[in-house]
Amino acid sequence: MDNPYLAAYRAATAHQRDHDPRGLGPDGAPWLSCMCDDCRGLARQRGFYGLLREYAWSIPTDTALDTIAGCSPHGVLEVGAGAGYWAWQLRGRGVDVLAFDPDPHGRAGWSSGRRWTGVGVGDHTAAAQHPGRTLLLCRPEPEWGAAAVDAYRGRTIVYVGQVAERPAQLSSPARVVELPRWAGATDRLEVHER
Repeated sequence: MDNPYLAAYRAATAHQRDHDPRGLGPDGAPWLSCMCDDCRGLARQRGFYGLLREYAWSIPTDTALDTIAGCSPHGVLEVGAGAGYWAWQLRGRGVDVLAFDPDPHGRAGWSSGRRWTGVGVGDHTAAAQHPGRTLLLCRPEPEWGAAAVDAYRGRTIVYVGQVAERPAQLSSPARVVELPRWAGATDRLEVHER
């Protein structure tokens, strides 16, 4: 399945490098929008924040999606799915995904309002209702992610996000998959087994 977010991230990196490398972080990842004449006035849309709002807060790769699919023989429960970009990518690989978010329409302003796939209205309590599925948490609010981990009675938890914001109940991961990162981010995918 095509991954437009990864393509957009790579395009943003190349564009930034070509037009205004001052907008690149120390690791070479884009941070700010290019302010060349072509981009002035479109900075918010072309910059990292515009891409976060359009797609998701972390960037999936084929390896990350295959890892989730491989450890989810009975499907995935994504809690805090946002507009459903990760769920959409997984469903495109044939993974059975139940996706929930308290605000799937992004009315609070965290998303552009685009919906990638069906996401039901629900919060961390959904984790208790599907113990046979792998719990997927993509960039959860720290206390919210912790509540989902506490509610979940299953075996496998996949955490995607910044290491420093990982729920404290999760010990050392069984597997780590590095992800493309916006400058200043430490996002990665971790598989945790109980």
